Amino acid sequence: MIVYRYFGGVIEKIAQPEASILYGDLIFTTFRAFGSLIPWWGHHLERLRLGTIFLASHNGQTNCAVWDLMRQSLEDARSKFLHHFQDQQWIGRPTIIRHDGELSQRSCPQGGGPGGPTAIKRQGEGLQLMFFAWEAPVLQSTGQKLAVSLSERKRDLPAEVKGGDYVIENKGRQWAITLGMDDILFWQGSQKKISESSTSNIFLISRKGEILTPATSGGSCLAGIAREQVMLLVKRLGLQLREREICLSELEQMQEAFLTNCGQLIRPVSQINDYFLSSSHDNSLTNKLKKELNFKWGNCL
Repeated sequence: MIVYRYFGGVIEKIAQPEASILYGDLIFTTFRAFGSLIPWWGHHLERLRLGTIFLASHNGQTNCAVWDLMRQSLEDARSKFLHHFQDQQWIGRPTIIRHDGELSQRSCPQGGGPGGPTAIKRQGEGLQLMFFAWEAPVLQSTGQKLAVSLSERKRDLPAEVKGGDYVIENKGRQWAITLGMDDILFWQGSQKKISESSTSNIFLISRKGEILTPATSGGSCLAGIAREQVMLLVKRLGLQLREREICLSELEQMQEAFLTNCGQLIRPVSQINDYFLSSSHDNSLTNKLKKELNFKWGNCL
């Protein structure tokens, strides 16, 4: 996979792309672009704005001034990548990094994303933007198999902010793959409340047809952009939707499940540990929602 990086106003090709960029103080968002169309771009900007304010407040900087400069760089990078990819589908990952001005070398774990170990040099203090992009993979249509995490994972950031080191998430996904699964399902608390997978929010559909998704109020999962759009779609279709705590012990009451993120949109889940679901069936509610969301982008998909 060839990855391009926008940094300092220039787009360059990276031979060995950095995993999740830094593994440390970073904020990012990820999207799938359809040529010149970037769905929900305004939502991605708002996520980065909130993340910039979060990092700047911990760095003793003026929030508004920092964001104004970051916004200019973001729009310049977006314009350059739109011209670069033209009619192609591509994945964009604008990343905002906090650094301390020292020369540092950090090793990124293998399997943590595109790339492996890398040496990173930083000069000056403050926040910097790195905007990564690569050709989009084919949208996944097969059912995803999830392995439930063996231990609790707690999310330390506000629900609206996407970032952190992602080491636990990346290692968890690699562990699930060694078991013959596709991804990991995290939980938290003594009641083992379902939170999210390594890169996606999760929805479950009960045998009664009620659509459930973990509430973000408890800090268990990201308030994902695709998650929000799917919730709006469900309400528009007049279907039952509830945000609430969902315990692993409730899995046997579920008939379907699916994952959402802005890179792959909706992906059906066919298995969680040894429990099988009918999400991938042609007449499933999951597939209905998937087709409705895909239809929104017309011939893009």
